[in-house]
Amino acid sequence: MNLTDEEILELHDLFNGLVEQNLPPAKLKSLEEWLLNSSQARQEYVAFMDMSTSLAHYAEEIVVDEDDLEDELDASDKSLIRFFRPFLAIAAILVIAFTLLNYKDHQSSSQETSVVPIDNETNELSKPTPTENSVYAVLTNTVGLQWDKDSTLTPIPGQTLESCNLNVEVGLAQLEFIRGSTVILEGPVEFEIKGANEGALKNGKLRASVPPVAKGFAVDLPHGRLIDLGTEFGLHVHDGGSTEIFVYKGKVRYDGIAGNDESFSHEVSSGEALFIDPYGSPNWIEMPSETFMGTADLAFISMEQSQNRYSSWINLSEEIAQSENTLLYYSFDNHAPWSRPLNDISNQANGAIIGCKWTDGRWPGKGALGFKSKNDQVRLDFPDHHTSLTLGTWINLNSVGQYPSPIISSDSNSNGAVSWFISSDGKLSLVINVNGKIETYESAVAFRKERLGRWMHVATTYDPVLKLVSHYVNGRSFSREKISSAVPLFFGPSLLGNFSKESQLNSNLSIQGKIDEFVLFDKAYDEAGIRRLFEIGCPYELPSTYGSFGP
Repeated sequence: MNLTDEEILELHDLFNGLVEQNLPPAKLKSLEEWLLNSSQARQEYVAFMDMSTSLAHYAEEIVVDEDDLEDELDASDKSLIRFFRPFLAIAAILVIAFTLLNYKDHQSSSQETSVVPIDNETNELSKPTPTENSVYAVLTNTVGLQWDKDSTLTPIPGQTLESCNLNVEVGLAQLEFIRGSTVILEGPVEFEIKGANEGALKNGKLRASVPPVAKGFAVDLPHGRLIDLGTEFGLHVHDGGSTEIFVYKGKVRYDGIAGNDESFSHEVSSGEALFIDPYGSPNWIEMPSETFMGTADLAFISMEQSQNRYSSWINLSEEIAQSENTLLYYSFDNHAPWSRPLNDISNQANGAIIGCKWTDGRWPGKGALGFKSKNDQVRLDFPDHHTSLTLGTWINLNSVGQYPSPIISSDSNSNGAVSWFISSDGKLSLVINVNGKIETYESAVAFRKERLGRWMHVATTYDPVLKLVSHYVNGRSFSREKISSAVPLFFGPSLLGNFSKESQLNSNLSIQGKIDEFVLFDKAYDEAGIRRLFEIGCPYELPSTYGSFGP
């Protein structure tokens, strides 16, 4: 049932009181009931808190002009401001998360919208409806995850999943089923996705949160089948097939077959636990003192890890800015939301932003530029010639296939002029003007539909000594091609995120997506150096990191 205008106004009064921390207990209880019983109320809550966070951040930025302030700060003050600003946004997110934890009665129900990604630019909820009947779930979050070495499938967060087996060696994986159920797998665990609202736990632990819309979620177990009746529960299948069933809220039904082939059915309610022995016989047991890892726990741990990764990147960013090999470095960090110059923090080769809008980068509070319109671009001038070169950037593409996606394009048709882009068929491409002829160096197909909407690191090196052009995707060598005729490379007047009018590949369209961080080095780094740029700069969880920066 849709909320009336009066009810929405009442809700917003409650939200204001919550933000101002002056909401009386009676009204707090009323808000709790709204959020429990109404999916529209939950959507209004998300939108309101998102807007409140954005306005708070904007007000903070507008109080003092950053450019005037920085002139009065010493280097250590600037470093502290740069380091802590993104964590303000993270802190805001955590406040919202812990507020939601106070409403435990509606935590499961709020999962109705957890499978839906929020577009930060439009603030619209767009449910990912399956394009095929075989799409059953999405891997939405991981912490400390290592897939079993024998796994045939090792998906990444954001990847849709069909019917498949998931074998986790260690760590946590969050699955969101198309019907709305959320499952946290805790390694070591073996779990099979069997449908849009069912799976099978063969070994290990899981915790499930099932909103009313997904009632009937089922899990096959070694000696029976568990069917949700609107609840939150934990399961642990031990070696040998014995199983523990813990119900934290609501009710489940377990249908099993004991060793004497006698079938039975038990309902397990909130606060109750059932043990199924290796022969299939049921026994009531005490609830454990510690619960399984839940969605809020996983989100908090994931946020902490993201914070740590961001701090590591800040150190790397400062190292890049000070490196003698850095020619040009746009970090897209430490900017005002209205700023139109794009600051080169290495050599002050600043660019001019045209049309593009500042948006969220790889971490909350970090900046990136969004490219949507035909003429969105950053204009820069980089006049020198260079015999060796490394180009690197973080990009998040919305689409690929119809047009090339430009990263940087020289506005010159002189000898050595360079353009770097992703071709319409998803290949990373370097195009060079060699004595009036165009030489193209292309990778294999790097960008497919499943990689859209996700931050990717791409790099290309030009090495005249080894006579190689090497392309890298997410820190790994993707292809290598022999240089036909080595020439000094030249950008001159250039466009970031668009093709110049002088480019032989003018598509009259900007890159469709975001760019966060762009760097040029005057030497060709090897795979270890590129890998380090990726691993330390990656916003997602990785198993390891590299040491000092360099080739």
